[in-house]
Amino acid sequence: MRKSTKKGFTLVELMAVVSIIGILSAMGVSSLQQAVVNTRTRDAAVNVAAFMERVTMQSKQINSSVCVTVRGSIMTAYQTNTPLTTESTSCEGRAIDSMRVDLDAPVTFFAGSTTIEGISCNLHDKISLFIPRIGLSNFRGAADNGCAEQGFYKLCYGAANTETCAAIIKTPSENRFGSYLSHDGGTTWSKI
Repeated sequence: MRKSTKKGFTLVELMAVVSIIGILSAMGVSSLQQAVVNTRTRDAAVNVAAFMERVTMQSKQINSSVCVTVRGSIMTAYQTNTPLTTESTSCEGRAIDSMRVDLDAPVTFFAGSTTIEGISCNLHDKISLFIPRIGLSNFRGAADNGCAEQGFYKLCYGAANTETCAAIIKTPSENRFGSYLSHDGGTTWSKI
């Protein structure tokens, strides 16, 4: 007589494997979603910092002031001779078409107040001015942010109170814009 061999899996074994796969997938999806948020926010910050560096160089090359305005998630640079005031909310002048950055939603600009590396200012989403001059910094922020020689922009993924935010900063002592990332809504920052 031959012994019969059982081939296949029992229903219990199959359900256990499916449950394990489901748990591992749920953990992976959560990590993947956070990685996407981090990457998109970091990329937006790097793009804005690069845009601001280009505007700095453009201002020096054309030997004229360049004003940057933010509307929604779009930054546009204008050649201008109009000085910024505390009431300024837009730029006047000729748009420099090639100098534009459009952020991909849901990453967008937000105003607010924060402290990064001991520098505390209001992060604004209005306008900035680049004045052609020799030296480390030709940037002048809007007068209402309390930091006329320092530039601050804040980007967040989805909403102002979201955990993942980025900031772009220009100080007089540095020759370039710095990009910072926060995973706790802006309480602590790390340089990108």
